[in-house]
Amino acid sequence: CSDWKGVKCGSDELADAMTSLSLFDEELDGTIPNEIGLVTELRALEMGRNGLTSTIPSSLGDLTQLTSVRLLENQLSGPLPPQLGTLTALTRWFVSDNPLLDGELPEGMGQWTELTVLNVRDTQVEGPLPDLSRLTNLQSLFTYNTNLSGSVPASLCETLDQARIDCGELVCECCTSQGGTTCETTAPTESPTQQDPNIEVLQTVIQQRSPSTDFESDDSPASLALDWMGQDAYSLEQIGDIDRNLERVVGRFSLVTLYFSTGGAPARDSSLGWLDATDECQDWIGVECDGRGRIESLVLDAVNLTNLIPIEVGLLKELQHCSFRDNGLNAPFPIDSLLQLTYLDLSSNTLTGSVIPVEVGFMSELQTLLLSDCGLIGNVPPTFDDLKKLERLDLSRNAMGGEAPDFSSLTKLTQLALHDNDFTGTLEAPCSSLIEDAFVDCEIVTCSCCQSGADGTPCTPP
Repeated sequence: CSDWKGVKCGSDELADAMTSLSLFDEELDGTIPNEIGLVTELRALEMGRNGLTSTIPSSLGDLTQLTSVRLLENQLSGPLPPQLGTLTALTRWFVSDNPLLDGELPEGMGQWTELTVLNVRDTQVEGPLPDLSRLTNLQSLFTYNTNLSGSVPASLCETLDQARIDCGELVCECCTSQGGTTCETTAPTESPTQQDPNIEVLQTVIQQRSPSTDFESDDSPASLALDWMGQDAYSLEQIGDIDRNLERVVGRFSLVTLYFSTGGAPARDSSLGWLDATDECQDWIGVECDGRGRIESLVLDAVNLTNLIPIEVGLLKELQHCSFRDNGLNAPFPIDSLLQLTYLDLSSNTLTGSVIPVEVGFMSELQTLLLSDCGLIGNVPPTFDDLKKLERLDLSRNAMGGEAPDFSSLTKLTQLALHDNDFTGTLEAPCSSLIEDAFVDCEIVTCSCCQSGADGTPCTPP
């Protein structure tokens, strides 16, 4: 429960029971074993974007506590087993982009009355669409590029926000075709609702904790986030008891602000679940929380983040693990409030012309700092001396320069990468510590225990 990646267990009476298995985009292959049905308390199964093959096991129908299943972008085949009709607690079902998946959808799917998202697009599923008239919570429906026929109940148009189908095969009064043309009519527009008074309470709390947050501009990320939460059913449910759920609500606000500040990238792919009316801790890919719903980990690698990380991320006081590598961020990370961070990875972004801020020294719990290939300039700030717990540091492939840094105070450092920069002089401090690997530009940096960043060969002793 604590040490295996992707495994989460419950709390209280479920403290020893696996409730979530999240192995999204982990290069898995092979099959989903029939024994998965033994994990009877499982709520979330996230194994999308892998190389899984064979059929979906019928034993999945034994997991009646499941609320979220994401098996998209694999090589799964065969029909969906009829036993899946027992999964009446499901809120999200993704098997899209499995080109070998065929057969008819199980008739029992019409009993998934809690379902909010149904995505079977880009598969070979066929036959009549099951009767979905009881799915009164359905908000998103994606069935295009399949062989399904029949009709979408007109009653669902009251709840559907997104619906894309093959208009030539399915009848729907409020859907859009995969080509972007309207099938018949557009979904009705909801009438505006009165703002929950606790939204103002939330705004006041945010302003107290983050005085620089901009609520004056209607189109600022913070204002857009607050407006969205005022219309989101799940947010309003939490805000209704704001005294009890304050930290959860503040964390959700921070995530939504992040979404709007970075171009909406985390939710461009609906499979990531961002900005759905669901639990951000369970259903938003890349988010992990502790037992009290406080966000501990954010992993949003290669999801097209752009612009900048907003200062409101600093509201996540319990955040320990943060990875935004391989995106298009173009401004420094607001690090001065994230004092609990142990892991930060901003590699392969476009922070061109930025320097590492001196506030980095405030993160005294930091163990891993990865800032390679970011376009950074300048030298390492002297406040690095305060990172006593740092074990891994990668500043390679930037435009940093000056005298080689003195890392003599970083006695726990085991991995160091400074190569492909313009540092010069002598680097000896790592050689007297626990260093295992140290990579530099040997032709301009003298170091008796380092290796060349170009080819890994040892630097020639002076």
